[in-house]
Amino acid sequence: MANVSSSHAELRNLHTHLRSIHDSISHFQPPVKRPPILDSSFEVIQNPAEDTHWLQHDNIPGLKKLKESIKVDLDALDKFLDNPNSNSLPSLSTNAPYLIAVWNEVLCARAPVICVFKSFPVTAEDVGNNKPRTQGTKVDVVADCGRQWIRINTIKNSRILAEFREIDSYLTDEESSSDEEEEDYRPSLAQKEFDNSVLRMGRSLVAAAKMNPVHLPVSHPSSEKTIPLITLCLTRLNPNAEPTDPRIAQTIQGLMDMGINVQLGERSQDEIPEVQPSTIPHPSSLIIEPTTRINLDLSVLIALVSDLTHAPLPTTIDEANSRFIPPERYLEWKRKVNATKAKAKKALDPDFHDENFELSLPAQEDMAKTSRALTNQVLQEMGKGLLHEISDRLDMLQPNVPSDEKKPIEFWTTPEARDRCLRIVSKVGGLKEKRRVQGLLFDSSVSSGEQLSQAVDTLDKAQEAYWTDSRYPQKFLPLIPLRFYPVSSAPTSSSHPLLATTSISDAPLSAVDGNPPFFRSLHTTCSDILEYEKHNRSNGDELDNVPISISGFARATITKASPRLTAHTVQSLAWGSALGWTTLTANRTSVKAIVKEINARARVEMFEMFMGASTTPNAAAAIWIIDPRSLAEGMRADSVDE
Repeated sequence: MANVSSSHAELRNLHTHLRSIHDSISHFQPPVKRPPILDSSFEVIQNPAEDTHWLQHDNIPGLKKLKESIKVDLDALDKFLDNPNSNSLPSLSTNAPYLIAVWNEVLCARAPVICVFKSFPVTAEDVGNNKPRTQGTKVDVVADCGRQWIRINTIKNSRILAEFREIDSYLTDEESSSDEEEEDYRPSLAQKEFDNSVLRMGRSLVAAAKMNPVHLPVSHPSSEKTIPLITLCLTRLNPNAEPTDPRIAQTIQGLMDMGINVQLGERSQDEIPEVQPSTIPHPSSLIIEPTTRINLDLSVLIALVSDLTHAPLPTTIDEANSRFIPPERYLEWKRKVNATKAKAKKALDPDFHDENFELSLPAQEDMAKTSRALTNQVLQEMGKGLLHEISDRLDMLQPNVPSDEKKPIEFWTTPEARDRCLRIVSKVGGLKEKRRVQGLLFDSSVSSGEQLSQAVDTLDKAQEAYWTDSRYPQKFLPLIPLRFYPVSSAPTSSSHPLLATTSISDAPLSAVDGNPPFFRSLHTTCSDILEYEKHNRSNGDELDNVPISISGFARATITKASPRLTAHTVQSLAWGSALGWTTLTANRTSVKAIVKEINARARVEMFEMFMGASTTPNAAAAIWIIDPRSLAEGMRADSVDE
């Protein structure tokens, strides 16, 4: 405004206010969030900058539109106040009161604000109509993870009184026409019930809220949907100010009778928080560390016994590429299997003419894919060994504590993960992998007669069985004895009797209720999913035929919450999050799925500790991801017959 007029002081103040809001919106974005996930995948080890893909940047939809709308008003005010003749012009009418009220509610609403300026369908037909022009009910601010809707209405007393006068005129017309027996009688526009634009807005909001409940993810059926709470802000309507009418108070009462929270008047300056540039350190500066007790899931148990983890490494890339070319004896075995299948088909179908009994193209492609995957894994192992990575991370814990005072490192797992690991290795593992799993799964809490193998019935024999033929020295990691939870189901609260047991209660953060926010959110989400699975089973909602793997045992149960989550994975995560321990996993897909489920469940407290609420530079990792290591001994080109 180069030549600001000396008049219209109110507009100039309004311009200053709008400019301040416009600048503040640039700073008002949710801080970057980072769940406490430690990523030890090879690509992150080689390039630490890759770790940023766990950062979550949340933009508020509609906030840009609010900023643009404010800019439109600013430009209009600039043009008006720059006009040298504006002194003689009437004051400019703007949309500023409405825009300011919307911004104030964005600042004052319960976090997190999900979006601004969103329209919701009112009818079932609208819900299924994806056309962009479908008319819906507008909500100015959607807050509290969608559970609160806020609508601004800047109607003044004078404007609603004009509506009342129009209603009264219809009543007068009806009375006069009723006295006249006119032949061309027309239907009356007079109201049968008290109504006005504010009440219609309220009814529309209530209908839209019922049609668009907040869908909470799968948990107990009674809590799957929540109807949003509606707040209607009547910023310039005052039933006690002149001009007035008893029907203004009647209108407000009518809204309240609908279940709407009515907020009268504008926000005071004391209510509105000041927006300042964030001083919270970027989450990438936080150091995520594992706990001294590590919870192992099934994928890690498999990795720990894999030939890839223990066998001498190839000396060249060419050697690595040739290590997992399927041996001729395997191809011969596959031919015999296919020949048997072909003969069976021919017995059923005389027109079947596949007499070559060769490997089918899909089988060849499948073996080639497996070989490539194993080659990639051994190349990762050549970059940095799995056991080396785990050891290096754990060695960095308790750096200033004398060796004799350091808390011991312990590894725990669930009974189900143990049992599934044993079944898998017994079916598809090689000789060394089968011996190694007997040592890893040795249970020091039971007698020698109750061990998985009579040949591995002491701790020393377990160490020997596990570390023999490994390129690592014995006891390179304190994996043995592995600890096993006494029951399958994780505790759901600090009152669970399991948390009172001697072996677990001394762990840091051993009470569910006292864990950091993300641990609590992770545990609640896992508990919801498992409870939902249990509910479905109790109602008989189970598959008649459990899928069987090619190895002959039942596949892991896929949860209804996500096809990428298995029940045993969720169970493992539930244990780790319940006890406040790091869960070590090689299943990146499941981690992404569970984080998505946490976000969908709107656990708004989940990132508090990692958003700057914590002043400590280090944070306990809830999940620790490593690259997978498959059972590979039987696929080696140099493997021998068993």
